[in-house]
Amino acid sequence: MKGYFKKWLIGLSKLKDGRRTHLPHMESLNLSQYPPAPVIWSYNAVDTLCEMLGVDDWRNRVLPGSMTVPGAWLSPEYRLETRCADLMPPLLTYPEFLEANPGLKATSWSSIRTFAFETPSTALGDLATPTSFRVLVVLVLLMRAVKAVIQPASSDFGRRVGCATHGKEWEAQNQERIQKFGEYVFKLGYHLAISLWGIYSFWDEEWWRAGSTAALYLEYPDQPIRPGMAWYYLVQSAYNVEEMLSLLELSFAVSSNRIIWSDRVRGDFREMFIHHLITNMLVFGSSCRRLTRIGSMIFMLHNVSDVPADLSKLANFLKWKNATVACFITMCACWAYCRLTILPFTVFRSVLNESWILCAN
Repeated sequence: MKGYFKKWLIGLSKLKDGRRTHLPHMESLNLSQYPPAPVIWSYNAVDTLCEMLGVDDWRNRVLPGSMTVPGAWLSPEYRLETRCADLMPPLLTYPEFLEANPGLKATSWSSIRTFAFETPSTALGDLATPTSFRVLVVLVLLMRAVKAVIQPASSDFGRRVGCATHGKEWEAQNQERIQKFGEYVFKLGYHLAISLWGIYSFWDEEWWRAGSTAALYLEYPDQPIRPGMAWYYLVQSAYNVEEMLSLLELSFAVSSNRIIWSDRVRGDFREMFIHHLITNMLVFGSSCRRLTRIGSMIFMLHNVSDVPADLSKLANFLKWKNATVACFITMCACWAYCRLTILPFTVFRSVLNESWILCAN
Protein backbone atom coordinates (compact mmCIF):
# COMPACT_ATOMS: atom_id res chain seq x y z
CA MET A 1 0.00 0.00 0.00
CA LYS A 2 1.23 3.48 -0.76
CA GLY A 3 2.62 5.49 2.16
CA TYR A 4 0.21 8.41 1.82
CA PHE A 5 -2.70 5.97 1.72
CA LYS A 6 -1.59 4.54 5.05
CA LYS A 7 -1.40 8.07 6.47
CA TRP A 8 -4.94 8.75 5.27
CA LEU A 9 -6.23 5.65 6.97
CA ILE A 10 -4.42 6.45 10.19
CA GLY A 11 -5.89 9.93 10.12
CA LEU A 12 -9.33 8.52 9.49
CA SER A 13 -9.10 6.50 12.68
CA LYS A 14 -8.84 9.65 14.78
CA LEU A 15 -12.24 10.59 16.14
CA LYS A 16 -12.98 13.82 17.95
CA ASP A 17 -16.06 14.47 20.06
CA GLY A 18 -17.72 11.37 18.62
CA ARG A 19 -17.35 12.60 15.03
CA ARG A 20 -14.87 12.02 12.28
CA THR A 21 -12.13 14.63 12.11
CA HIS A 22 -11.71 16.64 8.90
CA LEU A 23 -8.97 15.28 6.69
CA PRO A 24 -7.81 17.80 4.09
CA HIS A 25 -6.02 15.17 1.98
CA MET A 26 -9.05 12.85 1.96
CA GLU A 27 -10.67 14.65 -0.98
CA SER A 28 -7.49 14.47 -3.09
CA LEU A 29 -7.05 10.72 -2.64
CA ASN A 30 -7.93 8.71 -5.73
CA LEU A 31 -9.16 5.32 -4.53
CA SER A 32 -9.80 4.20 -8.10
CA GLN A 33 -6.15 3.14 -8.37
CA TYR A 34 -6.75 0.46 -5.77
CA PRO A 35 -8.95 -2.63 -6.13
CA PRO A 36 -12.23 -2.54 -4.17
CA ALA A 37 -11.74 -3.90 -0.67
CA PRO A 38 -14.17 -6.84 -1.21
CA VAL A 39 -12.03 -7.90 -4.19
CA ILE A 40 -8.94 -7.89 -2.01
CA TRP A 41 -10.66 -9.86 0.75
CA SER A 42 -11.97 -12.39 -1.76
CA TYR A 43 -8.70 -13.26 -3.41
CA ASN A 44 -6.82 -13.14 -0.12
CA ALA A 45 -9.25 -15.82 1.08
CA VAL A 46 -8.10 -17.79 -1.97
CA ASP A 47 -4.51 -17.06 -0.87
CA THR A 48 -5.22 -18.58 2.53
CA LEU A 49 -6.73 -21.72 0.99
CA CYS A 50 -3.89 -22.10 -1.51
CA GLU A 51 -1.30 -21.72 1.24
CA MET A 52 -2.88 -24.67 3.02
CA LEU A 53 -2.65 -26.66 -0.24
CA GLY A 54 0.96 -25.64 -0.85
CA VAL A 55 0.36 -23.54 -3.97
CA ASP A 56 1.33 -20.05 -2.82
CA ASP A 57 2.06 -18.89 -6.37
CA TRP A 58 -1.40 -19.70 -7.74
CA ARG A 59 -1.57 -16.30 -9.44
CA ASN A 60 1.41 -17.10 -11.69
CA ARG A 61 0.13 -20.62 -12.37
CA VAL A 62 -3.48 -19.86 -13.14
CA LEU A 63 -3.79 -16.23 -14.19
CA PRO A 64 -2.46 -14.61 -17.37
CA GLY A 65 0.40 -12.18 -16.90
CA SER A 66 -1.73 -9.17 -17.81
CA MET A 67 -3.83 -9.74 -14.67
CA THR A 68 -0.87 -9.81 -12.26
CA VAL A 69 1.25 -6.89 -13.51
CA PRO A 70 1.81 -4.02 -11.03
CA GLY A 71 -1.35 -1.98 -10.68
CA ALA A 72 -3.68 -4.78 -11.81
CA TRP A 73 -6.39 -5.88 -9.38
CA LEU A 74 -4.83 -9.31 -8.91
CA SER A 75 -1.28 -8.04 -8.57
CA PRO A 76 0.69 -9.62 -5.68
CA GLU A 77 1.42 -6.10 -4.39
CA TYR A 78 -2.11 -6.02 -2.94
CA ARG A 79 -1.69 -9.29 -1.11
CA LEU A 80 -2.09 -9.08 2.66
CA GLU A 81 1.26 -9.71 4.31
CA THR A 82 -0.24 -11.63 7.23
CA ARG A 83 -3.13 -14.08 7.26
CA CYS A 84 -6.26 -12.85 9.04
CA ALA A 85 -6.23 -15.84 11.38
CA ASP A 86 -2.77 -14.84 12.61
CA LEU A 87 -3.89 -11.28 13.30
CA MET A 88 -6.74 -12.14 15.64
CA PRO A 89 -5.79 -11.24 19.24
CA PRO A 90 -6.43 -13.95 21.85
CA LEU A 91 -9.63 -13.71 23.85
CA LEU A 92 -9.87 -14.15 27.61
CA THR A 93 -10.78 -17.70 28.62
CA TYR A 94 -12.54 -18.63 31.86
CA PRO A 95 -9.43 -20.23 33.44
CA GLU A 96 -7.42 -17.10 32.60
CA PHE A 97 -10.17 -14.95 34.09
CA LEU A 98 -10.08 -16.96 37.33
CA GLU A 99 -6.29 -16.75 37.43
CA ALA A 100 -6.49 -12.97 37.14
CA ASN A 101 -9.15 -12.84 39.87
CA PRO A 102 -8.00 -15.24 42.58
CA GLY A 103 -10.74 -14.12 44.93
CA LEU A 104 -13.44 -15.68 42.75
CA LYS A 105 -14.45 -19.33 42.90
CA ALA A 106 -14.73 -21.30 39.68
CA THR A 107 -18.22 -22.66 40.41
CA SER A 108 -19.74 -19.56 41.98
CA TRP A 109 -22.51 -17.70 40.18
CA SER A 110 -20.73 -14.43 40.90
CA SER A 111 -17.63 -15.43 38.92
CA ILE A 112 -19.67 -16.87 36.05
CA ARG A 113 -21.83 -13.75 35.87
CA THR A 114 -18.83 -11.43 35.96
CA PHE A 115 -17.07 -13.38 33.21
CA ALA A 116 -20.10 -13.84 30.95
CA PHE A 117 -21.97 -10.55 31.37
CA GLU A 118 -19.50 -7.94 32.65
CA THR A 119 -16.10 -8.75 31.10
CA PRO A 120 -15.35 -7.62 27.52
CA SER A 121 -13.41 -9.61 24.92
CA THR A 122 -13.91 -13.04 26.45
CA ALA A 123 -13.93 -16.36 24.61
CA LEU A 124 -17.70 -15.91 24.21
CA GLY A 125 -16.94 -13.34 21.51
CA ASP A 126 -15.75 -15.99 19.04
CA LEU A 127 -18.22 -18.71 18.07
CA ALA A 128 -15.34 -21.04 17.16
CA THR A 129 -14.01 -21.31 20.73
CA PRO A 130 -14.95 -24.31 22.92
CA THR A 131 -16.55 -21.97 25.47
CA SER A 132 -18.86 -20.40 22.89
CA PHE A 133 -19.64 -23.77 21.35
CA ARG A 134 -20.83 -25.17 24.69
CA VAL A 135 -22.97 -22.10 25.34
CA LEU A 136 -24.32 -22.29 21.79
CA VAL A 137 -25.42 -25.90 22.27
CA VAL A 138 -27.27 -24.93 25.46
CA LEU A 139 -28.95 -21.99 23.74
CA VAL A 140 -30.06 -24.14 20.80
CA LEU A 141 -31.58 -26.68 23.20
CA LEU A 142 -33.32 -23.92 25.16
CA MET A 143 -34.66 -22.40 21.96
CA ARG A 144 -35.99 -25.75 20.80
CA ALA A 145 -37.64 -26.25 24.20
CA VAL A 146 -39.33 -22.85 24.03
CA LYS A 147 -40.37 -23.48 20.44
CA ALA A 148 -41.82 -26.87 21.41
CA VAL A 149 -44.16 -25.08 23.78
CA ILE A 150 -45.06 -21.92 21.85
CA GLN A 151 -45.45 -23.37 18.36
CA PRO A 152 -48.04 -26.12 19.13
CA ALA A 153 -50.06 -23.77 21.33
CA SER A 154 -50.05 -21.12 18.61
CA SER A 155 -50.97 -23.64 15.93
CA ASP A 156 -53.86 -24.84 18.08
CA PHE A 157 -55.08 -21.26 18.41
CA GLY A 158 -54.83 -20.79 14.65
CA ARG A 159 -56.72 -24.04 14.10
CA ARG A 160 -59.59 -22.92 16.34
CA VAL A 161 -59.81 -19.51 14.67
CA GLY A 162 -59.70 -21.07 11.21
CA CYS A 163 -62.40 -23.62 12.00
CA ALA A 164 -64.60 -20.94 13.52
CA THR A 165 -64.23 -18.82 10.38
CA HIS A 166 -64.29 -21.45 7.62
CA GLY A 167 -65.82 -24.57 9.17
CA LYS A 168 -64.29 -27.90 10.21
CA GLU A 169 -63.68 -28.97 6.61
CA TRP A 170 -61.08 -26.20 6.35
CA GLU A 171 -58.83 -27.86 8.93
CA ALA A 172 -58.21 -31.01 6.86
CA GLN A 173 -57.18 -28.99 3.82
CA ASN A 174 -54.88 -26.53 5.61
CA GLN A 175 -52.68 -28.55 7.93
CA GLU A 176 -49.52 -26.96 6.53
CA ARG A 177 -50.93 -23.45 6.93
CA ILE A 178 -51.89 -24.22 10.52
CA GLN A 179 -48.36 -25.40 11.27
CA LYS A 180 -46.90 -22.33 9.58
CA PHE A 181 -49.12 -20.13 11.76
CA GLY A 182 -47.37 -21.51 14.84
CA GLU A 183 -43.99 -20.95 13.20
CA TYR A 184 -44.85 -17.34 12.38
CA VAL A 185 -45.89 -16.67 15.99
CA PHE A 186 -42.55 -17.98 17.23
CA LYS A 187 -40.64 -15.98 14.60
CA LEU A 188 -42.59 -12.84 15.47
CA GLY A 189 -41.73 -13.23 19.16
CA TYR A 190 -38.07 -13.81 18.36
CA HIS A 191 -37.70 -10.99 15.82
CA LEU A 192 -39.47 -8.52 18.10
CA ALA A 193 -37.40 -9.47 21.16
CA ILE A 194 -34.05 -9.50 19.35
CA SER A 195 -34.86 -6.18 17.63
CA LEU A 196 -35.62 -4.49 20.95
CA TRP A 197 -32.48 -6.02 22.44
CA GLY A 198 -30.38 -4.76 19.54
CA ILE A 199 -31.82 -1.25 19.73
CA TYR A 200 -31.19 -1.13 23.48
CA SER A 201 -27.64 -2.47 23.15
CA PHE A 202 -26.40 -0.54 20.11
CA TRP A 203 -28.40 2.67 19.87
CA ASP A 204 -25.50 4.80 21.17
CA GLU A 205 -22.68 3.01 19.35
CA GLU A 206 -20.44 5.16 17.15
CA TRP A 207 -21.01 3.19 13.97
CA TRP A 208 -24.78 3.80 14.07
CA ARG A 209 -24.31 7.58 13.88
CA ALA A 210 -24.79 9.26 10.52
CA GLY A 211 -21.53 9.50 8.63
CA SER A 212 -19.58 7.40 11.14
CA THR A 213 -19.56 3.99 9.49
CA ALA A 214 -15.75 4.12 9.41
CA ALA A 215 -15.98 3.22 13.10
CA LEU A 216 -16.99 -0.27 11.95
CA TYR A 217 -13.37 -0.90 11.04
CA LEU A 218 -11.32 1.29 13.37
CA GLU A 219 -8.85 -0.52 15.65
CA TYR A 220 -9.53 -3.80 13.85
CA PRO A 221 -8.82 -6.56 14.85
CA ASP A 222 -8.31 -5.23 18.41
CA GLN A 223 -11.86 -3.93 18.79
CA PRO A 224 -13.21 -4.79 22.23
CA ILE A 225 -16.11 -7.23 22.16
CA ARG A 226 -18.63 -6.12 24.73
CA PRO A 227 -20.64 -8.79 26.57
CA GLY A 228 -23.82 -7.51 24.94
CA MET A 229 -22.32 -8.02 21.48
CA ALA A 230 -21.04 -11.49 22.36
CA TRP A 231 -24.44 -12.66 23.62
CA TYR A 232 -26.25 -10.95 20.75
CA TYR A 233 -24.20 -13.04 18.34
CA LEU A 234 -24.66 -16.21 20.40
CA VAL A 235 -28.45 -15.87 20.41
CA GLN A 236 -28.57 -14.99 16.71
CA SER A 237 -26.41 -18.01 15.91
CA ALA A 238 -28.54 -20.29 18.10
CA TYR A 239 -31.69 -19.15 16.28
CA ASN A 240 -30.19 -19.77 12.83
CA VAL A 241 -28.78 -23.17 13.82
CA GLU A 242 -32.14 -24.17 15.28
CA GLU A 243 -33.92 -23.04 12.11
CA MET A 244 -31.68 -25.29 10.03
CA LEU A 245 -32.22 -28.24 12.39
CA SER A 246 -35.98 -27.72 12.25
CA LEU A 247 -35.88 -27.63 8.45
CA LEU A 248 -33.95 -30.91 8.31
CA GLU A 249 -36.24 -32.49 10.91
CA LEU A 250 -39.29 -31.47 8.89
CA SER A 251 -37.89 -32.60 5.54
CA PHE A 252 -36.36 -36.00 6.31
CA ALA A 253 -37.44 -39.20 7.99
CA VAL A 254 -35.78 -42.53 8.88
CA SER A 255 -37.30 -45.69 7.41
CA SER A 256 -35.69 -49.14 7.49
CA ASN A 257 -32.37 -47.62 8.56
CA ARG A 258 -32.50 -45.27 5.58
CA ILE A 259 -32.95 -41.52 5.42
CA ILE A 260 -35.81 -40.64 3.08
CA TRP A 261 -37.79 -37.56 2.17
CA SER A 262 -40.57 -36.86 4.66
CA ASP A 263 -44.20 -36.48 3.63
CA ARG A 264 -44.06 -33.01 5.21
CA VAL A 265 -41.18 -31.75 3.05
CA ARG A 266 -41.97 -28.38 1.53
CA GLY A 267 -41.42 -27.29 -2.02
CA ASP A 268 -38.90 -24.61 -1.09
CA PHE A 269 -36.61 -26.98 0.86
CA ARG A 270 -33.58 -26.51 -1.39
CA GLU A 271 -33.86 -22.73 -1.39
CA MET A 272 -34.34 -22.55 2.38
CA PHE A 273 -31.53 -25.02 3.06
CA ILE A 274 -29.10 -22.98 0.96
CA HIS A 275 -30.34 -19.82 2.71
CA HIS A 276 -29.77 -21.26 6.20
CA LEU A 277 -26.42 -22.78 5.23
CA ILE A 278 -25.05 -19.49 3.87
CA THR A 279 -26.49 -17.53 6.79
CA ASN A 280 -24.77 -19.77 9.34
CA MET A 281 -21.50 -19.58 7.41
CA LEU A 282 -21.70 -15.76 7.45
CA VAL A 283 -22.56 -15.67 11.16
CA PHE A 284 -19.71 -17.98 12.17
CA GLY A 285 -17.28 -16.39 9.72
CA SER A 286 -17.94 -12.83 10.87
CA SER A 287 -17.58 -13.91 14.50
CA CYS A 288 -14.31 -15.77 13.92
CA ARG A 289 -12.87 -12.79 12.01
CA ARG A 290 -14.12 -10.29 14.62
CA LEU A 291 -16.39 -8.48 12.15
CA THR A 292 -19.22 -8.39 14.66
CA ARG A 293 -19.84 -4.66 14.37
CA ILE A 294 -20.92 -4.75 10.75
CA GLY A 295 -22.51 -8.15 11.34
CA SER A 296 -24.69 -6.69 14.10
CA MET A 297 -25.81 -3.89 11.75
CA ILE A 298 -26.90 -6.41 9.12
CA PHE A 299 -28.67 -8.48 11.78
CA MET A 300 -30.53 -5.42 13.05
CA LEU A 301 -31.70 -4.29 9.62
CA HIS A 302 -33.05 -7.75 8.82
CA ASN A 303 -34.69 -8.36 12.21
CA VAL A 304 -36.48 -5.01 12.39
CA SER A 305 -37.92 -5.41 8.90
CA ASP A 306 -39.00 -9.00 9.66
CA VAL A 307 -41.37 -7.91 12.45
CA PRO A 308 -44.07 -6.33 10.20
CA ALA A 309 -43.57 -9.17 7.70
CA ASP A 310 -44.46 -11.73 10.39
CA LEU A 311 -47.39 -9.59 11.55
CA SER A 312 -48.79 -9.34 8.02
CA LYS A 313 -48.67 -13.13 7.59
CA LEU A 314 -50.48 -13.69 10.88
CA ALA A 315 -53.09 -11.04 10.15
CA ASN A 316 -53.71 -12.54 6.71
CA PHE A 317 -54.18 -16.00 8.25
CA LEU A 318 -56.70 -14.62 10.74
CA LYS A 319 -58.52 -12.77 7.90
CA TRP A 320 -58.18 -9.41 9.64
CA LYS A 321 -58.35 -7.32 6.48
CA ASN A 322 -57.65 -3.89 7.97
CA ALA A 323 -54.80 -5.24 10.08
CA THR A 324 -53.39 -7.10 7.07
CA VAL A 325 -53.38 -3.93 4.97
CA ALA A 326 -51.81 -1.88 7.78
CA CYS A 327 -49.13 -4.50 8.44
CA PHE A 328 -48.41 -4.87 4.73
CA ILE A 329 -47.94 -1.11 4.28
CA THR A 330 -45.69 -1.03 7.37
CA MET A 331 -43.72 -3.97 6.03
CA CYS A 332 -43.18 -2.26 2.67
CA ALA A 333 -42.02 0.92 4.41
CA CYS A 334 -39.63 -0.97 6.72
CA TRP A 335 -38.20 -3.05 3.89
CA ALA A 336 -37.76 0.02 1.70
CA TYR A 337 -35.96 1.89 4.48
CA CYS A 338 -33.91 -0.92 6.07
CA ARG A 339 -33.15 -3.32 3.23
CA LEU A 340 -33.40 -1.12 0.15
CA THR A 341 -31.90 2.09 1.55
CA ILE A 342 -29.70 1.65 4.62
CA LEU A 343 -28.34 -1.78 3.67
CA PRO A 344 -27.13 -0.96 0.14
CA PHE A 345 -26.41 2.77 0.43
CA THR A 346 -24.91 2.83 3.94
CA VAL A 347 -23.65 -0.65 4.86
CA PHE A 348 -22.62 -1.96 1.43
CA ARG A 349 -21.26 1.44 0.45
CA SER A 350 -19.15 1.43 3.60
CA VAL A 351 -17.84 -2.03 2.74
CA LEU A 352 -16.85 -0.85 -0.73
CA ASN A 353 -15.32 2.47 0.27
CA GLU A 354 -14.14 2.20 3.88
CA SER A 355 -13.16 -1.40 4.59
CA TRP A 356 -9.69 -0.53 3.28
CA ILE A 357 -9.10 0.41 6.90
CA LEU A 358 -9.04 -3.30 7.74
CA CYS A 359 -6.22 -3.85 5.26
CA ALA A 360 -4.24 -0.94 6.69
CA ASN A 361 -4.67 -2.12 10.27
